[in-house]
Amino acid sequence: MHLFIYPRSLVLALSISLLVSVSGYGCSCQDGGSILDNINVSSIVFSGTVLSINKTDDNRGWIAYKIKIDRLFRGKVKSNVVILWTHSGNTSCGVKFASRKVLIYAQDAAFYRLKSYVKGFSFYTNVCLRSGSYSLSEAKGILQALKRI
Repeated sequence: MHLFIYPRSLVLALSISLLVSVSGYGCSCQDGGSILDNINVSSIVFSGTVLSINKTDDNRGWIAYKIKIDRLFRGKVKSNVVILWTHSGNTSCGVKFASRKVLIYAQDAAFYRLKSYVKGFSFYTNVCLRSGSYSLSEAKGILQALKRI
């Protein structure tokens, strides 16, 4: 009788560990889509310089980047400095910038109910929106895509 209990508990343990490891990968976007697709779903597209990084203390895993806009490709802002929100973890598709110069595709933070965190213009981005370190070829691609709109 012990012979049947041991394999069942082993199968159960392996099944649970498989479910836990699969569910740990919450970010499921493919390759970020095309430049044009991301422009169309973004309320703002710009290149800029990261001025500061602030993590929230409320265990929700948000990071706020204060970014000076160097070039605005699409959208409207009242100031050349904006707050950009993203998740802190890779499983939540959060963006971790490898450099201070960035290229951002973002949506209005009000959609994600983030306005309560900051006053003024704030936006949200993730890796699915192609946001990342500045790339000259990506910036040229944005200009070409904007000509087609």
